[in-house]
Amino acid sequence: MDGRDKPGHDDSSRERTMPEITISMAEGRTDEQKAGMMRDITQALVKNLG
Repeated sequence: MDGRDKPGHDDSSRERTMPEITISMAEGRTDEQKAGMMRDITQALVKNLG
């Protein structure tokens, strides 16, 4: 292990890009539920990926 799998690892030789996340879910979710889910996922990505 060289540490590349650890949160916050910064490889300056690589271009930093926004992660692309695809989420599929069953119908019936409210707009408020969807917004809350997106907010929580965004916070998790920022926390773990910088």
